[in-house]
Amino acid sequence: INIIVKPIFSLYFRLRKIDTDKLVENPALYIGNHQSFLDALIFSQAIPLKKLKDIYFIAVVTHFDTPLRRYLAERGNIIIIDINKNLKETLQISAKVLREGKNLVIFPEGARTRDGELQEFKKTFAILSKELNIPVVPFGIRGAYEAFPANSKLPKPAQVEIKYFEPISSKDKSYEEIVQETRDTLIKWVGK
Repeated sequence: INIIVKPIFSLYFRLRKIDTDKLVENPALYIGNHQSFLDALIFSQAIPLKKLKDIYFIAVVTHFDTPLRRYLAERGNIIIIDINKNLKETLQISAKVLREGKNLVIFPEGARTRDGELQEFKKTFAILSKELNIPVVPFGIRGAYEAFPANSKLPKPAQVEIKYFEPISSKDKSYEEIVQETRDTLIKWVGK
């Protein structure tokens, strides 16, 4: 899938990757803002192909309600969760992936932005970071909302950027402090 969409992201979206040297070798939680359906593909296009096999994405079951989407999920390291079920199951599945030395990508707003504004973050990632002593690597996406807003049927050409930030350690921090530091890092760059 990555090879097929690469020309689209290079030409149609003019994807600009910033500070990819912040990607870490050890297991990490990659936490980003959620602007559009393109976000997971943007993330995938910005990292080396050899690293992609060790990246898992958490996605909500309602986004995978068609045969094509389910097919893609099964072949794309996507962990499908039901947000109406308990948090404990999500944490157990996520912790298993991280303990196996893999990385996890989470969009903690829980849904795409409807107005371009950064929404509040759910603290699931902070719990995982603190309990497993795994760093959080924030990443920000700009331009994806303009290219493919929630009410649009098709994306339009636009400049899209993704930027990675310094890892955040959970040491001596509460869940709330981890959430706040991550969100503050992103809001400074994303701008909303």
